[in-house]
Amino acid sequence: LTIQTTGTGFDIGNIEEYVDRLGRKSDEFKSKIFSKYRNYFNISCYISSDAKCKLVNDTLLLRLFCEVYEGNTDAIINDIFLYELFSNYIKKRSHQLLKQGKIKRVEDLYDLLIKISKNMLVAHNLNEFSYEGFRSEEKDLIDLIVQEDIIIKTSDENGINLFDTRTAFSFTYDEFRDFLLASVILSLSDTEFKK
Repeated sequence: LTIQTTGTGFDIGNIEEYVDRLGRKSDEFKSKIFSKYRNYFNISCYISSDAKCKLVNDTLLLRLFCEVYEGNTDAIINDIFLYELFSNYIKKRSHQLLKQGKIKRVEDLYDLLIKISKNMLVAHNLNEFSYEGFRSEEKDLIDLIVQEDIIIKTSDENGINLFDTRTAFSFTYDEFRDFLLASVILSLSDTEFKK
């Protein structure tokens, strides 16, 4: 959403009110999105009102959920457990990418995501990472993940030359990043963990 503020009399502080006037925050609008996603991904399993509430209030979580439960008719979803959802998402995408010939082993996607997380921890930067330290095939897989909106790609000026840019990436969904970081941290030895 781009808002023109010059000469319009629009106060940027009222963006929430403006978005609400478009109906994007209304329960009716959220329910429509939820229904459209369920129909598109052919999900007819039971979803409790608590789980639905979490999904309608977080569109990215809804999309991940729908990709994991696509075509499911017999699951009973009483709550959304992020650890389980993210694990299942990675497994499902890994199998799909393997079938499409985009990865060589089913573990490739998970291994890449863990390597990204380790690099972020080593660099003490949990907001972004770069191509630095990745092999050519890993860079290709990063670009593939960007196309699927799991990771956002940005180009930043490096401050030395206006024409020399640095490619940076960040996770679209902070909770997904945190899940990966936790996976890395929990696998550390006690000494490494203390560090």
